[in-house]
Amino acid sequence: MPFGAGRSARRRRVAHRSCFRTDITGMQNCVAWVHGDTIAEHLGVTPVGLPTGAGYSAGNRLVDAYLAATGKSAAQALHADSAEVIATALAADR
Repeated sequence: MPFGAGRSARRRRVAHRSCFRTDITGMQNCVAWVHGDTIAEHLGVTPVGLPTGAGYSAGNRLVDAYLAATGKSAAQALHADSAEVIATALAADR
């Protein structure tokens, strides 16, 4: 299934917003992007405008799209470069 298939326009924007932040490294800087604003605020981290679990949902959709586009199993793709996974998944969505 393509990355954005079956999703509302708002959900696709949220997923794409969290997926394009490949410049952020270190879990301490990713809390809001992975867990969403509610948990970020609870932990004293600046919110970024994402709902709870947005990062997990976006990541799952990216991986599913990557696996579908490449025909690889999860085990075969385990060490795939993250930039390759994102680029492949987003290209399959076009």
